[in-house]
Amino acid sequence: MWTFMSGQPDVFVKTTEAGVTKVRNSKGKYAFLLESTMNEYHNQRKPCNTMKIGNDLDSKGYGIATPLNSNLRSANFGQNLKVYILKCRCRQTTGADSIGHGGTCPLPTFTNGWARGAP
Repeated sequence: MWTFMSGQPDVFVKTTEAGVTKVRNSKGKYAFLLESTMNEYHNQRKPCNTMKIGNDLDSKGYGIATPLNSNLRSANFGQNLKVYILKCRCRQTTGADSIGHGGTCPLPTFTNGWARGAP
């Protein structure tokens, strides 16, 4: 892949936004490699004309850091975080935009009621 790409300097872009725009304007002739969370974000943004192809190249985990003895370390914090995540997922499935940047695409729901990408 690198051998081909290095011989075609017009395939490189300077920003994620430029890459996504190039994909959207290429009529299927350009693919853009990016981190999976950003990929998911852009795929859910209007005009809803991009998609992820294949599996993630690798897997990353995320954690929440808090100071020692912080009240955020309580059992309630974990439960409240779950509720917040569920609310965000609900906003995604209804198309409501909680961030205020260009709207979201409604996600398909499956028979179990969860949206794509939800556990």
